[in-house]
Amino acid sequence: MKFSAFVVFFLPLAFATERSANNL
Repeated sequence: MKFSAFVVFFLPLAFATERSANNL
């Protein structure tokens, strides 16, 4: 499923972005 692959790729990316924003 293309959608599943997208979610698996995007979820950690969004989490990392959120952590970076919190550090700023």
